[in-house]
Amino acid sequence: MRCKCRRCEASFILTPERQKFAYEVEKKYVLWVPRFCDQCQSKFLALSESARSYQDQWSESPSSLKSNRKFLQEWLVVLSAIEPYWGSAATCKYVERTLEELARQGKDA
Repeated sequence: MRCKCRRCEASFILTPERQKFAYEVEKKYVLWVPRFCDQCQSKFLALSESARSYQDQWSESPSSLKSNRKFLQEWLVVLSAIEPYWGSAATCKYVERTLEELARQGKDA
């Protein structure tokens, strides 16, 4: 089956073997079609893991990290990179606003 990547718009083939693996091993529904080509999928998974790591750190210690400009800037880079895959910018906007607030306060942690 011919597919088109939603990220880079490259054309790729979903092989019967990949369909079978998705259905039998990954337990995806029978009409599942991948959203991304292999390259974009790999990048998405790496970005997702990185975003999850930042989110976990934030969940553990939001009060101290809220004033950590370096942490927030690094997290924003990851969120900005993953936004085209997710299609949602809510967390990205929150981190941007937090950085703006730090700038207004003149804090530099």
